Amino acid sequence: MTKLPTTPRSNRLPLAAAAALGLIVALAAVIAPAPAARADLPFYRTLKHKGRASLGDAVRVFHGISRDLTEEVTLEEAARELIDAEMMPEEWLDDLEDPVSLGGVSYLTCTTLQIDGGLSMRIFGPSRRACYREAVHRRLVAPLGPHRYVSGADLLAIARRAKRHKRLRAGEEELAEIPDPERDAPAREGESSAERRSYDD
Repeated sequence: MTKLPTTPRSNRLPLAAAAALGLIVALAAVIAPAPAARADLPFYRTLKHKGRASLGDAVRVFHGISRDLTEEVTLEEAARELIDAEMMPEEWLDDLEDPVSLGGVSYLTCTTLQIDGGLSMRIFGPSRRACYREAVHRRLVAPLGPHRYVSGADLLAIARRAKRHKRLRAGEEELAEIPDPERDAPAREGESSAERRSYDD
């Protein structure tokens, strides 16, 4: 009777150890915890689907850009820090729940990016109308008028342009991105990937 070839006993232990190591690595990949999601993702996901963004939404977004934050802070903290940094007028505190206009978003864009603008802005300081003109000139906002209300998706698109502008200006590649709520967040229960609309800014 022909004997089947067998593995020499001297090689059995290394082969068994390699197999066990491979099994451990595979199990570790399965049970390892997923990377922690950004704390501010729920805010951005809700914002994306808002028909009208509020001034408070814009304050949160541009506060995050100015501080390069990925964690969520309270609206009051964000607003107070922008006021203290002279990036937002204190009287806006009473309007945080109101819809934000393109002029208001342009104001926060210019102050966050430290855009001085033209002669009038340098002499008289920023205003919604002057910042809107400057933001349009720099292609940071669409030329739709300073009084037009802004949707959540519009605000996210402007924020991404502002973030790219800040990165190019500073020459930094490691600034935290404005998240894409549909790409970065896990799907809701019962929601297929096809139902999660992609975002194009």
